[in-house]
Amino acid sequence: MGKKIKYQLFVICCLAAVINTTSYAKEIKNLPNFGETVLQPKMRPELTSKALFSLRTETLAPYLENILIFDSQEDFDSLPYVLGFASGLNMGSTGDTAYVAGIDKSNNLSVYTLLGSGTMLTNPDTKESFGIEVHTIGSAELIELGEPQLLLITRAKSNLAVGSRLMPHVDLDLPSVIEARTPEKYITGRVISLAYRSVGAGHNTVVIIGLGEKDGLKLGDLLYAIDAPRAIEDAPRKKQVSIKPKKFAEIVIYKTMRKVSLGIVVSATRPILVNDYVASAENSY
Repeated sequence: MGKKIKYQLFVICCLAAVINTTSYAKEIKNLPNFGETVLQPKMRPELTSKALFSLRTETLAPYLENILIFDSQEDFDSLPYVLGFASGLNMGSTGDTAYVAGIDKSNNLSVYTLLGSGTMLTNPDTKESFGIEVHTIGSAELIELGEPQLLLITRAKSNLAVGSRLMPHVDLDLPSVIEARTPEKYITGRVISLAYRSVGAGHNTVVIIGLGEKDGLKLGDLLYAIDAPRAIEDAPRKKQVSIKPKKFAEIVIYKTMRKVSLGIVVSATRPILVNDYVASAENSY
C-alpha cells in the first residue's frame, strides 16, 4: 500500500514538471526578437586632464624672473631709495651695508626687495602704456631705523647703484607643478619685452607678453610665438599671396598681472624677438 502511494506521488510530480516546462517554452517563444547578442570586452573611457604637459617649478626656478609692473613713473619714483654704501663706493653687492631713505617707519617690516631701473612698456600697435617694467635684483634686511636707514644686502644678482629703489619683500608665489593648458578663448598679442632686455629669447628665457588678466590669460596658459603676417608678390598674376603664419616657439605663462604676463619659453626653433606675435594654442599653425 505504501509503495502504491509513493508511485502515485512520483507520477504527479512528473506531470507538474512537464506542464511547467511547456508553459516556459511558450513564454520564450512569445518573447520579441532582439537579434543575436555578442558579448565583447570594452575599455571604459577615463576622464582625462586638460593639461597638455606639466612643468616642475623647482626645475624652472633658476630661469624664472620676478618682474614687476608699476602703473606710472611717479609710482616707481615714490619708493625708498639707496643714498650710498658704507664702503664709500657708488656700487654695492651681497654683504654690503646700504644707506637708505624713504622707508616707512610704521610698517615694522624687516625684509626688502631690491629693484633695478625701470623701463616704460608700450603696446606696439596702439601705443597704449602698459606701465613701468622693473626687475627684482636681490633682497636686503633692515639693520637700523634711523636717518638714514641701514640695510644689509643679503642677495644681489647684479650690483646695486646709488639711487636704486627698494620695496617691501615680494616673491613669486607658484604651485609646485605648473600645468600647461590651452587658454579658454582664442587670444592674440605681442611680445613686448625680454628678460634683461636680451636681443633674442630662446629656451628657458623669460618674455613679457602684452596680454594680462583683463584679456583672460591665466597661470599655465600655453601660447605660440608665430610668424608675422606677410605676403609675397605674384608678378604674373599681379597679386599678393598671403603666407600662412607658422609657430616657431611655445611659451607657458607663469605670472599674470592686469595688463601683462610673464612667460617662460619651453621650446623654440629660432629666437623670439620684441614685437613678435603670439597666439593661443587653440588654433594650429
